[in-house]
Amino acid sequence: GMEMDAGERLRIADMDELTLYCDRVACAVGRLSTPVFGLDPEIGRKLAFAEGMALQLTNILRDIAEDAARDRLYLPADVLGAHDIVETDDLAKVLGHPRLHQVCEVLAGVAEHQFVDAVALAGQCDPARVRPAMMMLQVYRRILQRLQWRGWEDLSSPVSLSKLTKLWVAFRYGVL
Repeated sequence: GMEMDAGERLRIADMDELTLYCDRVACAVGRLSTPVFGLDPEIGRKLAFAEGMALQLTNILRDIAEDAARDRLYLPADVLGAHDIVETDDLAKVLGHPRLHQVCEVLAGVAEHQFVDAVALAGQCDPARVRPAMMMLQVYRRILQRLQWRGWEDLSSPVSLSKLTKLWVAFRYGVL
């Protein structure tokens, strides 16, 4: 994952490459963590994948403008092309394209599906063992929801959670 990010410029060719990237930078962390939490290896592997994909896709959607300023575009070319965005050298044109919001909604849909899968998998585990995973999942799921609520027209408008919301999530999923 770090190797993929190491270059001066980054473009993702297709959903398979995006999945590989997410697996290397986010899902791998989950695969390393689940044995520490004492999860069943098979459920832990599936949970690491689902949650890692959901979190990383949320990061990508949250940071589109910031990444573009660093000549990085994590939105896959095949999904962009399916929405008539074919020129990815000029990132200002990509970010200003009238159909970019459709690309973002596709990836948000994938992320939401992964969140649903992760919640279902976590439900098969001892709740005490998945508290850290559930707290992260709930924080990032709320970020994704706020991104969708904000929309994809003004990508430079920051999205974050209030300290109170984070505290509520920590209490709800970390204590109760």
